[in-house]
Amino acid sequence: MKRKKETMSMDLFKKIVDEAKEIGCKHIHLTQYNEPFTDKLIFERIKHIRQKRMESSFYSNAMLLDDEKIKNILKNPPDLIRFSVDGVKKETFESIRVNANFERVTNNIKKLYKERNLKKQKFPVIEVFFTVLEKNKKECKQFLKSWKDNCDFASLYPADSRESRDFVGLDYKKLKPYPCFNPKRVLVLSNCKVALCCVDIDGDIILGDLKKQNLKELLNSSAYKKIYESQMNRTCDIKMCKNCSKFYIDSAFQWWLY
Repeated sequence: MKRKKETMSMDLFKKIVDEAKEIGCKHIHLTQYNEPFTDKLIFERIKHIRQKRMESSFYSNAMLLDDEKIKNILKNPPDLIRFSVDGVKKETFESIRVNANFERVTNNIKKLYKERNLKKQKFPVIEVFFTVLEKNKKECKQFLKSWKDNCDFASLYPADSRESRDFVGLDYKKLKPYPCFNPKRVLVLSNCKVALCCVDIDGDIILGDLKKQNLKELLNSSAYKKIYESQMNRTCDIKMCKNCSKFYIDSAFQWWLY
């Protein structure tokens, strides 16, 4: 990632969440490419979302999860936490999650799950997910078995390409592209600019700025509508989209029924 690392202020965060609530948004997801436990305001953000009677979720690698954070999670729980565990064997996991510690990650997740159950709380729902790659795909069945009693559900996610990277085991460009731009899912970066989608790591394609406009204005803007229409009409010529497997596989089926 090349864009500047920064933390969104709580005032701007509240402004965006409140505007989202006004137009009917039901869920705020708190992760893009960040580790949410590095954010000193994460629990304050979760609390504000809950006060607005909206759902919240985030991904985490569980490396920074400790007793204090577990206590705060259970005090102001998000609705869902998805933990990344891409291996059953220590050597496999640590070759994929560079600088992570297998024992620390797995023990942290299991401890949170146990503490939540002891308190007889329903939230957060705890998912452990496994991104399927060439080097770990033989461990899929073992992964599901090993986490059966240590989380609410374990999931397998096939790796997708991000721009020029290879998709595992499938020549996706032979498939017909479908629209994957979801106009109901707004991706706001830490600087309050709205990026094209989750693949746009550096915010190369900016559709708006929520420091200068509100969400309703963004959704009605020509820039926002142009992207949506170009995908629906199969005229999208954005390089990032053409090289991305989501444009061919993930696509419309997730959200056309909304």
